[in-house]
Amino acid sequence: MRRPSFSLLRKFGADTRGLAAIEFALILPFMAILYFGAIETSLVISADRKVTETASSLADLVARTDTIDADEIADVFDAARAMFEPYAVDGVEMRVTSIIDDSGVSRVDWSKAKNLDPLRMGDKVKLEPGIMPTGGSVIMAEISYNYKSSLGFFLKDGIVLHQTFYLRPRMSDQVTWSGA
Repeated sequence: MRRPSFSLLRKFGADTRGLAAIEFALILPFMAILYFGAIETSLVISADRKVTETASSLADLVARTDTIDADEIADVFDAARAMFEPYAVDGVEMRVTSIIDDSGVSRVDWSKAKNLDPLRMGDKVKLEPGIMPTGGSVIMAEISYNYKSSLGFFLKDGIVLHQTFYLRPRMSDQVTWSGA
Protein backbone atom coordinates (compact mmCIF):
# COMPACT_ATOMS: atom_id res chain seq x y z
CA MET A 1 0.00 0.00 0.00
CA ARG A 2 1.29 3.40 -0.95
CA ARG A 3 1.44 6.25 1.41
CA PRO A 4 0.25 9.61 0.20
CA SER A 5 3.06 11.88 -0.60
CA PHE A 6 3.36 14.89 1.67
CA SER A 7 4.18 17.01 -1.32
CA LEU A 8 0.77 16.20 -2.86
CA LEU A 9 -0.96 17.28 0.35
CA ARG A 10 1.01 20.50 0.40
CA LYS A 11 0.11 21.23 -3.20
CA PHE A 12 -3.57 20.57 -2.50
CA GLY A 13 -3.52 22.87 0.55
CA ALA A 14 -1.76 25.63 -1.37
CA ASP A 15 -4.15 25.51 -4.35
CA THR A 16 -6.57 28.47 -3.97
CA ARG A 17 -8.18 28.48 -7.40
CA GLY A 18 -11.64 27.39 -6.11
CA LEU A 19 -11.48 29.24 -2.80
CA ALA A 20 -13.61 32.20 -3.93
CA ALA A 21 -16.35 29.87 -5.20
CA ILE A 22 -16.38 27.96 -1.92
CA GLU A 23 -16.52 31.17 0.13
CA PHE A 24 -19.34 32.47 -2.06
CA ALA A 25 -21.29 29.21 -1.63
CA LEU A 26 -20.89 29.42 2.14
CA ILE A 27 -21.86 33.11 2.43
CA LEU A 28 -24.71 33.15 -0.13
CA PRO A 29 -27.44 31.61 2.10
CA PHE A 30 -26.68 34.04 4.95
CA MET A 31 -26.63 37.04 2.59
CA ALA A 32 -29.88 35.95 0.92
CA ILE A 33 -31.61 35.62 4.30
CA LEU A 34 -30.28 39.02 5.32
CA TYR A 35 -31.38 40.64 2.05
CA PHE A 36 -34.89 39.17 1.96
CA GLY A 37 -35.29 39.72 5.70
CA ALA A 38 -34.53 43.43 5.22
CA ILE A 39 -37.09 43.63 2.42
CA GLU A 40 -39.71 41.82 4.52
CA THR A 41 -39.05 44.07 7.52
CA SER A 42 -39.43 47.23 5.43
CA LEU A 43 -42.70 45.95 3.95
CA VAL A 44 -44.11 45.19 7.42
CA ILE A 45 -43.06 48.61 8.69
CA SER A 46 -44.69 50.26 5.68
CA ALA A 47 -47.94 48.35 6.25
CA ASP A 48 -47.87 49.22 9.96
CA ARG A 49 -47.47 52.92 9.11
CA LYS A 50 -50.42 52.66 6.73
CA VAL A 51 -52.54 51.11 9.50
CA THR A 52 -51.57 53.94 11.87
CA GLU A 53 -52.24 56.66 9.28
CA THR A 54 -55.61 55.18 8.37
CA ALA A 55 -56.70 54.87 12.02
CA SER A 56 -55.70 58.48 12.60
CA SER A 57 -57.60 59.68 9.54
CA LEU A 58 -60.64 57.59 10.41
CA ALA A 59 -60.85 59.18 13.87
CA ASP A 60 -60.12 62.62 12.42
CA LEU A 61 -62.91 62.44 9.84
CA VAL A 62 -65.47 61.58 12.52
CA ALA A 63 -64.12 64.04 15.11
CA ARG A 64 -64.55 66.95 12.65
CA THR A 65 -68.32 66.79 12.80
CA ASP A 66 -70.95 67.23 15.50
CA THR A 67 -73.46 64.65 14.19
CA ILE A 68 -73.06 61.68 11.90
CA ASP A 69 -75.48 59.26 10.23
CA ALA A 70 -75.33 55.95 8.37
CA ASP A 71 -74.57 57.52 4.96
CA GLU A 72 -71.79 59.68 6.37
CA ILE A 73 -70.18 56.83 8.29
CA ALA A 74 -70.29 54.71 5.12
CA ASP A 75 -68.46 57.54 3.32
CA VAL A 76 -65.91 57.70 6.14
CA PHE A 77 -65.25 53.95 5.85
CA ASP A 78 -64.94 54.27 2.06
CA ALA A 79 -62.45 57.11 2.49
CA ALA A 80 -60.46 55.01 4.96
CA ARG A 81 -60.44 52.10 2.53
CA ALA A 82 -59.11 54.41 -0.20
CA MET A 83 -56.39 55.68 2.15
CA PHE A 84 -55.34 52.10 2.88
CA GLU A 85 -54.33 51.38 -0.70
CA PRO A 86 -52.11 49.88 -2.17
CA TYR A 87 -52.73 47.17 0.44
CA ALA A 88 -55.63 44.74 0.08
CA VAL A 89 -58.62 46.34 1.81
CA ASP A 90 -61.00 43.37 1.78
CA GLY A 91 -59.90 41.99 5.16
CA VAL A 92 -59.30 45.31 6.92
CA GLU A 93 -61.34 45.52 10.12
CA MET A 94 -62.41 49.06 11.03
CA ARG A 95 -64.44 50.32 13.95
CA VAL A 96 -65.37 53.85 15.06
CA THR A 97 -66.78 54.31 18.55
CA SER A 98 -67.97 57.37 20.42
CA ILE A 99 -67.13 57.02 24.10
CA ILE A 100 -68.66 59.32 26.69
CA ASP A 101 -67.79 60.05 30.31
CA ASP A 102 -70.76 58.82 32.35
CA SER A 103 -70.06 60.02 35.92
CA GLY A 104 -66.42 58.95 35.78
CA VAL A 105 -67.09 55.73 33.84
CA SER A 106 -66.23 55.54 30.13
CA ARG A 107 -69.16 54.06 28.20
CA VAL A 108 -69.97 53.44 24.55
CA ASP A 109 -72.42 56.01 23.18
CA TRP A 110 -72.48 54.52 19.67
CA SER A 111 -70.24 52.27 17.58
CA LYS A 112 -70.11 51.42 13.87
CA ALA A 113 -67.83 48.92 12.17
CA LYS A 114 -66.75 47.42 8.87
CA ASN A 115 -65.73 43.72 8.77
CA LEU A 116 -65.96 43.70 12.57
CA ASP A 117 -68.65 43.73 15.23
CA PRO A 118 -69.45 47.15 16.69
CA LEU A 119 -69.29 47.64 20.44
CA ARG A 120 -72.63 47.62 22.24
CA MET A 121 -74.13 50.86 23.46
CA GLY A 122 -73.63 51.32 27.20
CA ASP A 123 -70.69 48.92 27.51
CA LYS A 124 -67.82 50.07 29.70
CA VAL A 125 -64.55 50.86 27.97
CA LYS A 126 -61.23 50.90 29.80
CA LEU A 127 -59.16 53.89 28.72
CA GLU A 128 -55.69 54.99 29.73
CA PRO A 129 -55.63 57.90 32.20
CA GLY A 130 -55.78 61.31 30.56
CA ILE A 131 -57.57 60.27 27.40
CA MET A 132 -61.14 61.01 28.51
CA PRO A 133 -61.94 64.61 29.48
CA THR A 134 -64.20 64.93 32.53
CA GLY A 135 -67.79 65.10 31.31
CA GLY A 136 -66.67 64.90 27.68
CA SER A 137 -66.24 62.30 25.00
CA VAL A 138 -63.67 60.84 22.63
CA ILE A 139 -63.79 59.16 19.26
CA MET A 140 -61.98 55.84 19.20
CA ALA A 141 -60.94 54.44 15.81
CA GLU A 142 -59.59 50.90 15.59
CA ILE A 143 -58.04 49.17 12.62
CA SER A 144 -56.78 45.60 12.36
CA TYR A 145 -55.03 44.23 9.29
CA ASN A 146 -53.64 40.76 8.77
CA TYR A 147 -50.48 41.46 6.79
CA LYS A 148 -49.48 38.53 4.62
CA SER A 149 -46.05 38.50 3.08
CA SER A 150 -45.79 38.87 -0.65
CA LEU A 151 -42.43 37.10 -0.48
CA GLY A 152 -43.68 34.22 1.67
CA PHE A 153 -40.31 33.41 3.21
CA PHE A 154 -40.65 34.58 6.79
CA LEU A 155 -44.29 35.39 7.60
CA LYS A 156 -46.15 32.46 6.10
CA ASP A 157 -49.22 32.92 8.35
CA GLY A 158 -49.01 36.70 8.35
CA ILE A 159 -48.91 39.13 11.23
CA VAL A 160 -51.83 41.12 12.65
CA LEU A 161 -51.20 44.85 12.69
CA HIS A 162 -53.55 46.73 15.01
CA GLN A 163 -53.89 50.39 15.87
CA THR A 164 -56.28 52.26 18.16
CA PHE A 165 -56.47 56.03 17.86
CA TYR A 166 -58.32 58.50 20.10
CA LEU A 167 -59.42 62.04 19.23
CA ARG A 168 -61.64 64.53 20.99
CA PRO A 169 -64.51 65.97 18.96
CA ARG A 170 -63.72 69.39 17.51
CA MET A 171 -67.10 70.89 16.65
CA SER A 172 -68.90 70.02 19.89
CA ASP A 173 -68.37 68.17 23.16
CA GLN A 174 -69.72 64.97 21.62
CA VAL A 175 -70.31 63.52 18.15
CA THR A 176 -73.91 62.33 18.21
CA TRP A 177 -75.40 59.58 16.10
CA SER A 178 -78.43 60.61 14.07
CA GLY A 179 -80.34 57.63 12.82
CA ALA A 180 -81.44 54.18 13.78
